[in-house]
Formats: sequence, C-alpha cells, structure tokens
Amino acid sequence: MDENYFNKSTYWLQAWLALRSGNQQQTLDAVNHYLESLLENELINEQFLLKLWDENKAKGENPLPVHSPILPPALTGLPENVSRLPNDPPIFNNTMPQINNTTDELVLLHLSDFHINNQDEATRYISQLKSDLLNELKIKQLDYLILSGDIGNYATTGEYQAAAFFVESLIKQFSISREKIIITAGNHDVSYDLSKEEGDKKKFRHFNEAFYQPITQKSYPLDYNEQAILHIDQENKLLFLSLNSAWEIDHYFEKRSSIHSVALALALDEILEGDYQNWLKIAVWHHPVTGDEKMNDEFLQQLVTNGFKICMHGHIHEAKDELFKYDSNRGIRIIAAGTFGAPAKEQTTGIPLQYNLLTWNKNEACITVQTRRKEKPEGAWKADARWGDSNSPTASYKIELAKKEN
Repeated sequence: MDENYFNKSTYWLQAWLALRSGNQQQTLDAVNHYLESLLENELINEQFLLKLWDENKAKGENPLPVHSPILPPALTGLPENVSRLPNDPPIFNNTMPQINNTTDELVLLHLSDFHINNQDEATRYISQLKSDLLNELKIKQLDYLILSGDIGNYATTGEYQAAAFFVESLIKQFSISREKIIITAGNHDVSYDLSKEEGDKKKFRHFNEAFYQPITQKSYPLDYNEQAILHIDQENKLLFLSLNSAWEIDHYFEKRSSIHSVALALALDEILEGDYQNWLKIAVWHHPVTGDEKMNDEFLQQLVTNGFKICMHGHIHEAKDELFKYDSNRGIRIIAAGTFGAPAKEQTTGIPLQYNLLTWNKNEACITVQTRRKEKPEGAWKADARWGDSNSPTASYKIELAKKEN
C-alpha cells in the first residue's frame, strides 16, 4: 500500500488528538498536512474531521476508510461506532451528526502576584493549590488559567523556571490547554539588569524566554506596540485581551504604569474587523485603575464602547470587586485577585494571601467569583468570606452579564 496513504491517515489522527487536547493550531497544522493545502484561521471541529473521513477531500484517493473503517465513540464523541467500507459512498450525505463537547459552564482560575523565588516555594504552592481545588472545591478540570503579572520577584531566570514548574503541574493535573492560558507582565517582571545592560525593550527577555514562551509555546513580543494580545475562543465565543501595564517601567522609573495607546488601538481595530458582536470580552493587565496606585483609566472608555464586560488585574495585593461606569447603561466590572504568594512584609495589612476561581454560566449569562484565602504560608486555602452584607459576608459574588442576542 502507498506509504503516502499511511502518512495522510496519521496526520488526520494527529488532528483528532490535537483537537481533543484543545490545541487548535496543532489541529490546523495536521489538517493542512493531510489536505496538502493551506487553510487559514478556519475553526476545525469534530464535524469537520468526520467529514474528511467520510468524503474525499485530500489529493488522490481517500485513504481514511482504508486505515480506519471503524471510528469508536472514544474518538468521535458519538454514542456509537461509525463504520464505512473504503469504496462505499459517503454515509452522512449532507447531514453531519451533531457532536456536542461544549459545556454550559467554564471554570477560570485567576492568580496574580506570585512573587515566586525558587523551586521549593513553587513545590509548596502547587501542592497547597491542588489540594484546595481537588479536595475542597471538587474541581477536576480548568478551562482557563489567567495570570495577571508579578510572576517572579526580581525577574530572574531561576524564578521563572520555578514558576514554569508550578504552571506545568497545573496544566497536567487539570488538563489546561496552553492556548487557554492568559499571561500578562507586572512590575516585578521587569528586569532592571536587562534594562541597564541591553536596553529598555529587552527588559522582559527573562520573562519571555524562561516563562512565557515555555508555557504558551509562543514568544512574548518585545515591541510595545504589539503588547496587546488577543486570545480568541471561537467555540465558546469568548475573547481575552492581554495588556502590558508595566511597559513604561525601567531602572529609573519603577512606579510608572499605563496602557500603551497604540498597542490598544491595534488590538481594538482587529476586534472591529472581526465578528465578535455578542461575545464575552475580558481584558487582563496588572496595575489597578482605582486607589492610590491607579494608572490613567481613560482607556476603560474604549473597552466599554467595544463591548468589554470584565477586566482582571493584580498589584494591590487585595481582592476587590469594583465597577467603572461609562454612562447610565454601560460599564465594566473590575476584578482584582489579591496576591497568591507575596511575602508577609509585602502583603496589605489585614489581608491574607488570595486567589479567585470564576465560573461562567453561559445559559444564565452570569459569572460567579469565589475568593479563597490562605492566612499562613504553610497553611491551607479556605473560603474567604468578604462580600455582601458585612454582618453576614459570603465567599463569592455574582456578576450578571447582558443576555446575548440569538
């Protein structure tokens, strides 16, 4: 049998496996190899791959039914085996079966201000967090991981290697797709040594090479104009915009913070050119837009008028729920995650270590934010009741989203 047939079937199977792991880019690459043509920005789902098996879309004779005449439910997600003899006509004709692997709820873990110093800290942090998620909150899978800056403490390679170990353990334990990890830089991710020795635009090189790139398998752009990064989830109609509020910081100016106006404009133009009218849009950065250390908040007006409903940040080492109002009908909810691992001397007085777990119920158009706390470095995470009535506070709050148009 022609070896090329075997190779084609292998690419098709690789596409299924990549799709199951949530890696859309690897799925697209495998399909392009199979078809010997180039598809760009096309959403590949189970129906698409099943149609390739059922029809002759590759160059030459269709090899798939030869090598895979029976497709089991474990592969397709369908309730029964699907079978087709190699020379038979397509079995689905114009009606493809509906394969529903989506869920009504997505679970998002929001961590900020790690300030990780070494591998020992990372090992302790990951054990404590996994115990809380698995044993206390009964979380088996995370759909998104959001990291809103201050991953390291002094922006050294060793710190980022320890942080990468921490995140890799989360990826493995909770089946997180790398494409669904949102990372932004904080002021502690600026290397003053690199700023002095290699120039201002190289100050995020350690952050990129030792953490961002190994985790996301993509490079963090060092050009400030490109540091507004879109993450597009076609399946769930969810869009994240990651912004760098630490781009102005260097060894001379340690306290400056802002959103780069050109980077934001380029990202918003890309959104305007796409079809994201009824999507949930979330922006992530590091610095606050309220309080003593707030940066200029004028950019929030642009986010509101472009349909953003939620923003997430860190830096202030305290979980907060705030609202920026643009007009009487529109605004954006501001979620601060607190600090996940800052040393005691850098914690806000009276505020424990914290993190947020968000659940987006798509049918009910609402997000529930659970806040967790850890009062002692060697202790366990627990519910952090601080929301609502001060006489009977709760450990969670809800954000009602506008109903999507059908």
